[in-house]
Amino acid sequence: MGNLRNRYFDFSKLEFLPLKSSVKEQDILKYGDFLFNTRNTLELVGKGATWLSELKTAAFNSNIARFVFKSDIDTIFSITYIIQIILWLRFMLEQPELQV
Repeated sequence: MGNLRNRYFDFSKLEFLPLKSSVKEQDILKYGDFLFNTRNTLELVGKGATWLSELKTAAFNSNIARFVFKSDIDTIFSITYIIQIILWLRFMLEQPELQV
């Protein structure tokens, strides 16, 4: 979760699975997958990025939602659009006069 930033991945701290662990094929990332953080702190929730195969093999866990778009949809554009909506919503929720 900590590797996922808005529109990119931070690889300064990586976690590795034990060599003998098995990962389901459905949990292995593929180029163009759109990942979105769905849990943890408010600072982390809502961050998303498109996986561009920066590492040879990578997997994700249940704290991350993966969206697979149709091949004719540009995931980089899509994430930029979605993140802008999320940032706008966060901004609006922080306005005292708008809180319910």
